[in-house]
Amino acid sequence: MTAVNREDVFQIVNLARKNGGRPDLQNVDLRYVDLRYMDLSNADLRYADLRGAKLSGADLRYADMSYTDLANANLQGVKLQNTYLFKANLQGARLQKADLRYADLRGANLSYANLRDANLEDANLAYAHLTGTNWYCLCVNSTPSVDVFFYPTRGGWRLKFGCWLGTLENLKKIISSDEDWPEALGEEVERRRPVLKAFIELARAHENYHSGAVDRLIRPNVEPERGGDVS
Repeated sequence: MTAVNREDVFQIVNLARKNGGRPDLQNVDLRYVDLRYMDLSNADLRYADLRGAKLSGADLRYADMSYTDLANANLQGVKLQNTYLFKANLQGARLQKADLRYADLRGANLSYANLRDANLEDANLAYAHLTGTNWYCLCVNSTPSVDVFFYPTRGGWRLKFGCWLGTLENLKKIISSDEDWPEALGEEVERRRPVLKAFIELARAHENYHSGAVDRLIRPNVEPERGGDVS
């Protein structure tokens, strides 16, 4: 693993773009490097070590950060739309107000990360590790419909289980029918129905408890709420 500094990164990125290529930062050592406000969009950062790096205000849209080590990194306010973070290590990372719309977080380690007021609209959180994560998400593991996530976005509360994404109202319509169940047929529908009915009640209570979570995403100056940790 090659150690690089801020100036090295700046030169690598500029040269790649000048030549019409993708910045190649694979498997580089960027521990504790100051990368604040840098444009790293579409960069290849797979397997890079960014532990403790300062990334506030950086543009990482469309970057491939699969398997990247971002433990304890400062990612507050970072642009991470459509970023690939497959199996990335984000344990203890500071992601307050980060824009994670459409980010691929499958299998990512988000344990003890701070996701308060982060925008996770349409992000893929399948199989993500969320123990101790600080945010407003309700996570239920090991249901017949695999892991279930219920979380606030600027467009309202969203529900995700498996490959299905929708709202509680969408889920209620599915439960009331025997058709169009995601990833379930026949007897399996009857097995899952009571579990998902119970989840709806739990989700409603969670939404009421965190009634200002959506407003905080739309208007960041809204006063913080109580609660929000995932255990």
